Amino acid sequence: MRLFGVISKKDTLGNYKAEISDNSSKYYNKCAQYLLERVGWFMQVRKIPPENLDIIFEKANVDYDKMKNLLRKCQSSPQHSSTKWLQHIDIDKIAVKEKGEEPLLQLADLVAHALYKCVDKSTANFSITEPRYLRELAPHFFGHPETQAVVGAGLYCVHSTRDLKVDTDVSEILNSMLATQPKQS
Repeated sequence: MRLFGVISKKDTLGNYKAEISDNSSKYYNKCAQYLLERVGWFMQVRKIPPENLDIIFEKANVDYDKMKNLLRKCQSSPQHSSTKWLQHIDIDKIAVKEKGEEPLLQLADLVAHALYKCVDKSTANFSITEPRYLRELAPHFFGHPETQAVVGAGLYCVHSTRDLKVDTDVSEILNSMLATQPKQS
């Protein structure tokens, strides 16, 4: 099993933030694109055909057809090298389910929570971030095929940990995260 995630703030999207007029649905779709690019890279490295992967999103107040249209547009005319990895994703295999319909959505929630706690600086937690959950999950993320580094592979920090302006200790943890070597079959 390999985990994937994206940490993003609207400010890190640069010009795209202005293009989408701060629209939260378009922001969600862009983050989904970044996430699926990483999944596509994993699929390419592992030589897994796109038809062998079902992608499930938790049902939310999102227009998933618009998300799929964005992904199709990215597939047909990739603007960045990482966008080419979307070629390894079958967009027709993307489905939407309620949380209770798919037990693996609990794992997605765990990953999302761990990522959020790394950057959550609310008054409720006295602006103290908590990276230990992510540290425990780190070995299970997809790592760069040559270095096993998680950031930039299974975990995309839009566009870098520096851009996210995370605390120094969190940045050090993120940038030192390594995935365990995949088992050879």
